[in-house]
Amino acid sequence: MARTKDRLRRYLADELGECCDEAVERRLDELSTLESALGETRVAAGLGVLSALVDAGLVEGRKDGRWKMYRAVALVTVLDGSIDSE
Repeated sequence: MARTKDRLRRYLADELGECCDEAVERRLDELSTLESALGETRVAAGLGVLSALVDAGLVEGRKDGRWKMYRAVALVTVLDGSIDSE
């Protein structure tokens, strides 16, 4: 668990420019709650979506030990006839 906290602390410092113990604990609690709520099957399915997004070029990832960090490259929304003009 100490290695996980160290990696999360580095990630938060890199992404946010700052990090504190409360932020690390809050993120770990959020991840634990999310994993419990979704269940192992849905978490695994979500990982497949991240792979598809990388393959499509919409996100890019970098590896940090056993962790993979993702960042959105582009977000494209196509509204083809989905908005009624009244």
